[in-house]
Amino acid sequence: MMNVTVIVEQQQQQPAAAAADIPQIEVAPFQANGIVNGNNDSGVDLAAFVESNHATPIITNGRSISPSASERSDGEPIFQAKPEVEPDSVTRWRKEYEDKLTKLDSEEQKIMKDLKEQAKKELADFEKRRASDLEQRKKVNREKQVEFLKNVEKASAGVLWQRIAKVVENDERTPKNPIDTDRMRQLLLQCKDGGPKPVNGTN
Repeated sequence: MMNVTVIVEQQQQQPAAAAADIPQIEVAPFQANGIVNGNNDSGVDLAAFVESNHATPIITNGRSISPSASERSDGEPIFQAKPEVEPDSVTRWRKEYEDKLTKLDSEEQKIMKDLKEQAKKELADFEKRRASDLEQRKKVNREKQVEFLKNVEKASAGVLWQRIAKVVENDERTPKNPIDTDRMRQLLLQCKDGGPKPVNGTN
């Protein structure tokens, strides 16, 4: 029992002895400007840490304005940037360009209106000429039909080919009927004269 008590006392004394062997270092207190007592520089600028939470001031017209002073409590800036003013030359050019576009648009609408009126007039004239030509052709055909019926009643006046040849001779070609019928006319006239002539003396 005596041996156990001695061992415990030795273990309790060893940490105290070890702490006594550590050399004591004298730490001088810091001043507010970051310089230790004894006129030695500590190398640490404590003043920078004191003002570290302040932002860099804004320089405007030679005056320093703190960012907090240029903002409202809700964070919106007090001084708004002035809008850029458009030069007078650009304003005049823009107005002239808009006036030019308006004038061109008006001229285009006038031209389109004139073209539509001209097209309507030409279409009306075409329909009028077409109706007149159609009526004239109907009149001529009726007159020919009356005369043809008169000739049909005179069967004894000549043979069939002679009557056909007479109708062919009186039928004149018109620009409205540009089909070439000269070959058929020659054949009908030959039939009136007794039939086609033999070629090279053959029947």
